[in-house]
Amino acid sequence: MKRFLPHILLVLVGVLAGYYLTLVVAPYAVLYVFEHKLLAKVAENEVYHATLPAATPKTGTMPNPDFLYSILKYNLSGGPIRLTGLVPHDTYWSFSAYQANSSNFYVVNDGQITGDKFDFVLAKSGESLANYQLPSSAKIIYSPSATGVGLFRLLASIKLSSAQLETLRHQTQVQILKNGSL
Repeated sequence: MKRFLPHILLVLVGVLAGYYLTLVVAPYAVLYVFEHKLLAKVAENEVYHATLPAATPKTGTMPNPDFLYSILKYNLSGGPIRLTGLVPHDTYWSFSAYQANSSNFYVVNDGQITGDKFDFVLAKSGESLANYQLPSSAKIIYSPSATGVGLFRLLASIKLSSAQLETLRHQTQVQILKNGSL
């Protein structure tokens, strides 16, 4: 039994290291690569409107080619941010928020919003918004981390022209809130 003990310990250390890497390190690594490779041209706290994805020899498989994606690389260290824009009800629309470890913590789609506008305030968990003058219609979304990614999806449907879809996407505004401001 003594001669197998070093092998058993080595296997146990390998299993624990693999477990740690998979559950703790990998999610941060995924978002790190996403932010530093794919989002290098996206400014913080601004919405980047990507073109329709397509598979090419250089890019390989891409996301669903029926969706227009708009990406927000957020940083809440300077305060909460407010996102406003239009919600179409004649095609699919959604917003998803991902924290720094790539875990999704918020999702909403056009079927869950009754009006034709959205008004979100994205703030760090535990941050008091008492000093901010926010409209009662604003949906407060608390991020577990100060940085992360927001992803807007818009179905490129036949009901709306590409010009209408682009106009709709470019209505999305991001505002960094200051104490007492709206």
